[in-house]
Formats: sequence, C-alpha cells, structure tokens
Amino acid sequence: MPELLTPQEQQDIKILPSFIYPELGALVAAELGIQVCETDQKQFPNGELYARSCENLRRKDVFIIASHVPYGRFDVNDAFVQSLLLTDAAVHASAREVSLVAPMLGYQRQDRKALGRESVGARIVRQALEATRLNRIMTIDAHSPAVQSGYDTIFDHLTAMPELEHDICQTLDREDRKNMLVVAPDAGAMKASQYRAKSLGVECIEMSKGRDRGTGEVTRSHKARRKEVGDKVCVIFDDMIDTGGTVVSGAQSLKESGANKVVVAATHGIFSGPALERFQSDAIDLIVVSDTFPMGAAKKALGEKLRVVSVAPLLAKTIITLHRGGSVSDIFEQQNYR
Repeated sequence: MPELLTPQEQQDIKILPSFIYPELGALVAAELGIQVCETDQKQFPNGELYARSCENLRRKDVFIIASHVPYGRFDVNDAFVQSLLLTDAAVHASAREVSLVAPMLGYQRQDRKALGRESVGARIVRQALEATRLNRIMTIDAHSPAVQSGYDTIFDHLTAMPELEHDICQTLDREDRKNMLVVAPDAGAMKASQYRAKSLGVECIEMSKGRDRGTGEVTRSHKARRKEVGDKVCVIFDDMIDTGGTVVSGAQSLKESGANKVVVAATHGIFSGPALERFQSDAIDLIVVSDTFPMGAAKKALGEKLRVVSVAPLLAKTIITLHRGGSVSDIFEQQNYR
C-alpha cells in the first residue's frame, strides 16, 4: 500500500482516467486515497472522440491513466487518440506537469523495419505524443525497453515482474517452488529470464524460435532435454501474451519433455484472436498476468487457471515518488532496466 498523501498533496495531484478502460484509473486513485478528476469524455456520432477536464488543473501535477488497449466498442487506436486528447487538454489547462501513464503503450512492436517500405509505428506514436508537449511518459514492461531511447520527453520504464513473481510464489505450494525452472521463450528474453531465475534462486534454460518475416509463422527448436525439465515446474516470463500460439506450443514441448507443470507469467494479457481457446489447453497449468488490459472476458473463459495482479499499487507508489521528486529507479532497485 503506497504511503498516504498529505492534505496538500491530495489537492495537488490530479488523476485523469481515460473513459476507455476507466477502471484502472479508478483503482490508482483509490490507492492514492483521492477521487478521479471529473471529465467530459465521449464519442461523437461520426466516430471522433472528445475530452475535457471539468476541474481546474492550473499548477497541478496531472497523471493521465490511459492504457492503449481495446475496450468494449473501442479499439487500441481509439485508446491512443483519447490519450492524446486528454494530454492536450491538460497541457492547455496550464497544469504544472502532465504525465501520460500508459501501462500498455501502443505500437511498441513496430519499433524497426523488418521489411523494405514498412512504416515504423513506434516512431509515429512518439512524434504524436511529444507534439502535445507533455512532460513525462510512463509505461510498464515495454516490449523493447530501448524504445525509450528515441524520446526527448522524460520516459520512465516501470516493471511489474516482481509482482508477478511474488504472486507465483504465493500460489504454488512448497514442493512446486523447490522444483521451479525458468524457461526463456526465446533468445531475446534470455537476459530478463536469467534475472528472474536468479531472483527465484533457480536455474534458467532457453527455448529458441524462428519467425518468418513475411508470414509471421513461428518455428520452434526446443533445446531442453528431458533431464533438464523432467518433473520440473517450468515458469515462462514474458512481457506480453497476444494470440498465444508461441507460448502454448512452447508449453506443449515442455510437457512432452517431462515437465510436471507449466506456468506462464506476462505483464500484458492481450489475449487476442484464438488466445483464450488456446490457453484452455492442458499444457498450461497456471497463467499470471497484470491488469494493464481489462481481464473480464479472460477471467470468465479461463476461470481459476488465470490469476490477475493489479498494477494500481505500483503506479500509485510511482506517482507519489515523482510528485515528491524521488527516484523511480530506486523503487524498482534498477530492475526496470533489466
């Protein structure tokens, strides 16, 4: 639980949640012990979005909670545009500082060219956000943490991995914890997986994969031998789960190699397309995600197999730290750079 705000801090901090997935902003405000800022947000009949603060923001520290996620009839592009409109409204309301808190920052996976004549979506998002003249951007477990290097605006990269790790340890029994093994889903995730393994005091192995740049089809070469995964509780950490094809095929390989259980932990549970059907597979025993995405449909489909860890306490603590001039890196003990 974050430290309580003083009466003056309660006046000086304003939380503006997007009306696209407003629940997360409400949870952050509740952690801070304040009310969300009253806003007027809507969609016009022609599809255009609208945003206005109904409260005075002059000389306030404004934190816009706007995850770029689908929600009801709105898609990720609507969520992105609404975050721009809210940011613009706050900046032109003479706020002291305006911070966009986008736990899921859109278009991160389009961070470079893989084929000729491709657009670079991450660059367009950066240019659009910086054009609003906001002061700070925050996101959680970026797909590529290097994405922050292109920003002139202050960019704080947070991580929910310690919270996911803690929840796994609380959920598994003592015998399962003794037999844990961290499995990196690919070479790019090896460094982060090794850090999680070190934190848990267990070993780490890698499953390599290849992807056709044109079709997106994944091919997997499972490096694990039976003696490595036999009777183990294999834990796969990743930044996001999307359609689930890669991680489910990896889990099946682990089970075929003798794994006792497979646990999947990811900050962003996107669960698009056939993901929810795929994750009902017996190959996966437990899924742990955060609430950077709405989890209602996923929880209904997956039941007790899915555990959801809220990032609201983490965001509230970060907001208090920033308002008081503290260090974000100190909150995470530098884990947000691993």
